[in-house]
Amino acid sequence: MKAVPRERRRAMAKDNAMLKLRGMGCASCANSIEEAIRSVPGVSECQVNFGAEQ
Repeated sequence: MKAVPRERRRAMAKDNAMLKLRGMGCASCANSIEEAIRSVPGVSECQVNFGAEQ
């Protein structure tokens, strides 16, 4: 068994969020939104679904 310091455990934890997006006119809009969200500090992954508006 390995002990991991509490501070590191918090840094390793992942939170997920699902957002409803409105106003996307095309797949290019979805790409722009993905890029913008990925640029937020702490965000490691982002997927935008144009068809589902999510």
